[in-house]
Amino acid sequence: MSSNGPKRPQQARSKATLERLLSATEAMLKNKTFSEITVADIVDAAATSTGAFYKRFSSKAELLPYLIEKRQERHLAEIEAFVADPHWHDVGLTDRVNTFTKILSESYIQNRGPIRALVSRQFSDRSELPPEEIRKARAIVDLIAGWLIECSDEIQHPSPIDAVKVGMFMAVTALQSGLLFQPVSKRFSNKLLVTEVTTALLAYLGVGDDRGKRTPRRPQ
Repeated sequence: MSSNGPKRPQQARSKATLERLLSATEAMLKNKTFSEITVADIVDAAATSTGAFYKRFSSKAELLPYLIEKRQERHLAEIEAFVADPHWHDVGLTDRVNTFTKILSESYIQNRGPIRALVSRQFSDRSELPPEEIRKARAIVDLIAGWLIECSDEIQHPSPIDAVKVGMFMAVTALQSGLLFQPVSKRFSNKLLVTEVTTALLAYLGVGDDRGKRTPRRPQ
């Protein structure tokens, strides 16, 4: 696979075949791990042939960059609309953090198979990610961070912008580990994990008000 990212087919028929292959794989990932899914499973669910699959991919693993790209495009559009909603203007940082961890955890739980496969690929593939893939991932993070930083006057951490970025990283890492991969050593419920990650993120940011309203920090 080129470092410039997935190569999109130009012909309508090829585009349709690719979309069926991706949709079929995403659907199966809801009930199986990526390693459990075979090429035969994919082509059967996509109503195409093994020859058509190998005409586009040399292996099953080559599907993953396309799945990542598809998911990123969808999420980028959704998040752009989400943070632009004017109703957030009067919503405080506590409610925003609660919304962030709630939506993130629900997405992980509802789409555990697909996201787990994509996260595993990103951490196991030592080659540099395609520039466009990196750009979209950063755009998604920047949109959410900017949405939280709008409430920087409520953050007691001495470096609000850095705190939001690092805090998001810690929250995402904890939720990915606990909800996607469910280590054997985990002895607590998903609900407790989300609650405590939310509490920890708010504490790290130095948020003392739990009412969710805008309560600007008073000048010292």
